[in-house]
Amino acid sequence: MIQIHSRLKDYFIDFKDSLSEDCFDHYDLIIVDSNVLNLHKDTFNNQPKSKLFEVEVDESKKTLDYAAIVLTHMVETGLNKRSKLAAVGGGVIQDLAGFVSNIYFRGINWDYFPTTLLAMGDSCIGGKTSINFNAHKNILGTFYPPENIIAAPNFLSTLPIDDFMSGLSEVVKINLVEAEYTPKEIVRKSLSAKLEDGSLGELIRNTLLIKKTIIEEDEFDTGKRNQLNFGHCIGHALENASEFAIPHGLAVLVGMGASGYVSAELGIVSEEFAHQYAADMDNFYVVKNANDYLDPEKIIPVMLKDKKRIMDGLSVVCPLPDGGVKLIHDINPELVISALDNFKRRFSN
Repeated sequence: MIQIHSRLKDYFIDFKDSLSEDCFDHYDLIIVDSNVLNLHKDTFNNQPKSKLFEVEVDESKKTLDYAAIVLTHMVETGLNKRSKLAAVGGGVIQDLAGFVSNIYFRGINWDYFPTTLLAMGDSCIGGKTSINFNAHKNILGTFYPPENIIAAPNFLSTLPIDDFMSGLSEVVKINLVEAEYTPKEIVRKSLSAKLEDGSLGELIRNTLLIKKTIIEEDEFDTGKRNQLNFGHCIGHALENASEFAIPHGLAVLVGMGASGYVSAELGIVSEEFAHQYAADMDNFYVVKNANDYLDPEKIIPVMLKDKKRIMDGLSVVCPLPDGGVKLIHDINPELVISALDNFKRRFSN
């Protein structure tokens, strides 16, 4: 078990080989991804349908309108200040459940059961809830961690390959930020992790320990935690440009590769470094059709709306020559356009 220290409340991560049929008995409401419910029916056999709030997950569920639907259900079913909610699913379920738990009666208890590698290896800790608003991704939200996070890696066995690699990309990101190993070593170590022999579970646990150190130092994103947005500045824009056809973690993977060229344009790293950095990301996993969406006319306007941007220019988390990353502000958009052109020219997919 891992304990996360927070100024809001301490919370815990417990790792389970599998979940028992009675593990949800003490919850008053279970918000669950419909796909997870269908794939793991035995886990929910003991639960009456009245306790299950099934969500067909997509980005449209991370909105105020859909949160209102969930809150209406919570009111109509009589949940009160002492009620307890369980969230079972990936990042969309986490964001949605955390947000409604936070604002319902100014806060009710909730536990989170991550079922994707992205959630289990990254987003499950940190306490953030994020809601999309109009065309802006994740610009609304709160800090409201669950009481407990119950991680059962057996859920990962049913993930499609793109979703699995999307999550593993975020695991790579956290390890790149820490910079204990070279990008090539991190990629090799991540690709060799297997669910069957427990090495994937060990990688998840070690990655969460890295993130724990960062978020306990900077819980509310005022300094070092911003480094965890590596790949996201360009990645969020790529997601948006693809109308979310490219999964979040894979968009971040492309963003990390392209950010090396932004570093080169800024004179932080050499062109050779940028090329090798992007090649390491490409060797990890080829994101099909990514270049089709890296149109500056679509990417730059979204980057200008990025919540990390605090000055006139763009903000990008850039890799450093000796490892690690740094958030750079006020970057000329023309420089980012040039970096994207260089990236696309080297990596046609």
